[in-house]
Amino acid sequence: MGRGLIYLAVIVLLLTGCASNTAMISQAATSSAASAALARGYLLRATAELENIQAQANAVHESIPYVSDDQSPWFESVKWASAGVIAVVAGTLIYRFAPRK
Repeated sequence: MGRGLIYLAVIVLLLTGCASNTAMISQAATSSAASAALARGYLLRATAELENIQAQANAVHESIPYVSDDQSPWFESVKWASAGVIAVVAGTLIYRFAPRK
């Protein structure tokens, strides 16, 4: 039984090694077609992802007109009040530590 498997393996190797040019071209064409199908699948997935990214970019562009750089009136009030406090403190320090004659 062991010799039968060896003979079968030798015959298969000989037959595959003696493939005709037509068979080799056919195998190459089949391999190319399989590669093209695989690439087409990747391309479809990539196209879907690009469309998703484009939709997100469009959503951002549509929301831009509703965004403003306005600051709260409270922030403006606090900013000017703090500037006034700094001016008063600086004036007080200058008056207090200024040399007098």
